[in-house]
Amino acid sequence: DPAADPALRRTAAWLLPLSIALLPVLGAIGIGLWRQREWGRKLAVIFLVVSIGSVTLQALLTYDVQAAVMVALLRNAIPATLLGYLLHPSIRASFRR
Repeated sequence: DPAADPALRRTAAWLLPLSIALLPVLGAIGIGLWRQREWGRKLAVIFLVVSIGSVTLQALLTYDVQAAVMVALLRNAIPATLLGYLLHPSIRASFRR
């Protein structure tokens, strides 16, 4: 959209290449988790930690503190749940062969 905010257009310009670059990483994580490999679990944990951190930082830079906390909690609910699942001792044991 030519009338869109220039900052939004700059952000959108690098989102597609970033998404394409992440495809092999996410594919590798999916294969590693599907085959219950320890490296897949570790990659998934790293990806989830980075995701939670970036969402939280983005919320803090965009909103006031009270709104940022709410946005971060809502947007991190699923990644935090997945992280807790992957770090649970019984699940960690199932990835060790």
